[in-house]
Amino acid sequence: MDALRNPRLLPHAVPTLILLIPMSELHVRQIRANLEKVYRPFIDLSDLTAQQSEEIQNHFLTRGLSALALCYIANIKAEDAARAVSDGYGDNGLDAVYYHPVDRVLYLVQSKWRHDGTGSLDRGEIQRFLKGFKDLLNARWDRFNEKIAARSAELDTALDDASTRIVLLVTYTGQNALSPEIAQDIRDVIDDINTPTEIVSLQTYDRPTFTQQSHKGSRVLRLMLMSLCMNGDKYENPIQASMVRYPPVTSPHGSLQIKTVS
Repeated sequence: MDALRNPRLLPHAVPTLILLIPMSELHVRQIRANLEKVYRPFIDLSDLTAQQSEEIQNHFLTRGLSALALCYIANIKAEDAARAVSDGYGDNGLDAVYYHPVDRVLYLVQSKWRHDGTGSLDRGEIQRFLKGFKDLLNARWDRFNEKIAARSAELDTALDDASTRIVLLVTYTGQNALSPEIAQDIRDVIDDINTPTEIVSLQTYDRPTFTQQSHKGSRVLRLMLMSLCMNGDKYENPIQASMVRYPPVTSPHGSLQIKTVS
């Protein structure tokens, strides 16, 4: 510590620059680097040509994060996940929509990129997400942009199938859990739909998930699968993938079963 206060005490008197970088910002930087490496070629940004470069980059990060979450949760390739991204004008709160025809699961994504790695989502963002969810259930395709409306036939088929399950996937680079108010808003909507049969579930995918929720012995496997996804590949072993896709986590918000990816 004395050496930090007095550069003269550093070994060999070599000029040294010491940067204290918050771990949250380092994690966000690493996620950003992987999005650039894997998802940049696949994310559609053609609707943003009139915007400033900084705004375009923010949209890319939000869209890339949606694709990354889908890649990991739905066990699909990066290119397929990127095609499911619907973020943009008129998305009605749904940043990505993907139907897995084999698993018969419909994934609806709300994504938020936070550069500083703090916070979560605000209530207004979740309210828009839930409104879009309800509009999709009621096939109000005129309320969505072309990215979603063009897939109305596919989505109608999925919703008409009694075996289809719906996953509301909330992903963000912040470290905070969803607030109790937001959790209550989501619980109210899910409880209404899940009576009498459970159809809809919520999953959250946040920045510190791996370190906070990982368990000794399975952490290496989870990180290995995450690495495969970040390299643009799908999981080769579906049994292993199912072991880590939906690990249960005790929710602090009552009966709402928030399943946090870990």
